[in-house]
Amino acid sequence: MKAPGTKRLSVALSAVAYVLLGVPVWWHTTSLHRPPLPHEAIAAAAATAKARSALLPVSLQLVVAVPEGAEWSTSLSSSDILQSLQEAVFKHSGIEAPVRLSATVNIAGRCSSSSPGTDAAAHGPCGDPSAAAASILGGSSSSSQQQARQLDDWLAHEWLAKGHQGG
Repeated sequence: MKAPGTKRLSVALSAVAYVLLGVPVWWHTTSLHRPPLPHEAIAAAAATAKARSALLPVSLQLVVAVPEGAEWSTSLSSSDILQSLQEAVFKHSGIEAPVRLSATVNIAGRCSSSSPGTDAAAHGPCGDPSAAAASILGGSSSSSQQQARQLDDWLAHEWLAKGHQGG
């Protein structure tokens, strides 16, 4: 026969053994290995990535259309507008990509255009603005007119859908 209390003693010893063996196993299996970070290698990789990054060229064309009969200062030329545009873009934007700027002033069908690297502004008739837009976008004049009509229709629909009255 077993001595009285041996069952209780075996249960108590099992609980102590479970804690003494279980806690270290649990601690080891749930801990994370944290190796030191190679800060120099990370900085070198970041510098290499920045040097190799693909910078896409940015083209910005500003067109000022002055309606017929409106007042416009003849002293304000496309070259002046281009210079102000360059100062604004490069001073405030922080763009690192190559930027190509141009400015065009359209006064009653007569255009004056300027772009960097040209000594004088080009003067002449403006031509068909939808054809110019199509050539920039890579489409035809009729397709750009159709896209413009679709955009106008969509904007009118959105405007009316928000409760604005036409007029």
